[in-house]
Amino acid sequence: MTGTTVRDMPAPDFTIRETDSEAERVEIKLLLGSAFDVRPGVGKVFGQLYDDVSGGWEPTSTSIVAVANDQVIGHTLFVPRAFGFDGVEIPGAIVALVVVAPNWRGSGVGSALMTYTEVLAKRQGLFYLHLAGNRGFYGRMGFVDGYQNCRTSVIMESVRLDGSELHLAGPGDLDALVALSSVGAPPGSVLPGADCWRWVIDTGHPRALVSRIEYLIGILSEDDFLLLDGTQTGGVIRAAGAGEKLVVYEAWSGSGSGGRLLGSVVQFARGRGYRQISLHLPQSNEISLAAAELGGVRECCVDSQLLGKVLDPCGMLERMCPAFSRRLTNSEMSMWTGQIEFRIDDTAVAAAISRGRVTMRPAEERNAQWVISIPGIALTRALLGTDRFVDRAETQIGDDSELRLLLDTLFPLKTPHFWLADSI
Repeated sequence: MTGTTVRDMPAPDFTIRETDSEAERVEIKLLLGSAFDVRPGVGKVFGQLYDDVSGGWEPTSTSIVAVANDQVIGHTLFVPRAFGFDGVEIPGAIVALVVVAPNWRGSGVGSALMTYTEVLAKRQGLFYLHLAGNRGFYGRMGFVDGYQNCRTSVIMESVRLDGSELHLAGPGDLDALVALSSVGAPPGSVLPGADCWRWVIDTGHPRALVSRIEYLIGILSEDDFLLLDGTQTGGVIRAAGAGEKLVVYEAWSGSGSGGRLLGSVVQFARGRGYRQISLHLPQSNEISLAAAELGGVRECCVDSQLLGKVLDPCGMLERMCPAFSRRLTNSEMSMWTGQIEFRIDDTAVAAAISRGRVTMRPAEERNAQWVISIPGIALTRALLGTDRFVDRAETQIGDDSELRLLLDTLFPLKTPHFWLADSI
């Protein structure tokens, strides 16, 4: 993509383009270091993270810069990723390490960087963008919050200690890590592959972040662990500890093995001298459910800093057809036949439904039983499962029980969650 010169402010011109030199990479790290150095060492961590992600581990990443007077005045990192939405793989990207030089803030640089990033994503055929940032700023660009932040305490004395021993995972465990983490991914989360796990093992990410930024998991970690349960059902645990507290911030378990894996975590914690365990896991995670059933206190809220945006509503709905079909087939609406036209902002698409099978086709109002309008930002939250579709639609659904049931089946409430290791 060619560079774009922006002249919408009285300030000197700046150009948005992809970085093209090692000298610019050095400038980017200096900019990140100064912007994120909220406490000693944090800025350096983000500079290293930039090198780790863009310096070879992720060859498809793109470093985008704003340049004025031959100096880098802004930056964003664009990293393509596959996201999981109820068993469907959605091509998208993480937008990370967004920074603007202090004397250029408010001059349109940040908006121009994001516009360039979205155009790049659409040209690559991506449907979804994720970032961590200020909802007030990014909300103007169509990003919405919708991810849950859940914390569940563990009453250690109530847990049966019949789990197996957890061991530290290494390069030889890549196949097991990929297999376990690909099952039951919460909506909106990244689907980690072998390259991602290899990078986590090599760099220890996000160890450096959780040791210096307390709000991420509530502690400044002193130790960080990637643990594997090598039994037949298996499980993966990411945890960090400080003092007497262990925080589990990522976990995957085989079906029906949540209680057993919770026992393994408690055994591990006691062996390391931890007396408290907190689970920062999705509400639907089997380990979290097991802890709650044993009296653990759970607190959940929407994370206002984790944001998502559906770039291509019609394409996203078409991509989601396997999930829509599965949901209908397993419901009392499995025999329903008809058509619904969805109008999202300035686009429209029709869902043709026949006995549990859903396909998307060009919208033709005369063939649709219902025509429903919904804003794009509301569709994002409905696809994540944060909100009921019927509550966010602009069209009045009224008392049509059949339509309400159909929409609730197609867009069920879920517990979207984003893994900390993917927050780059």
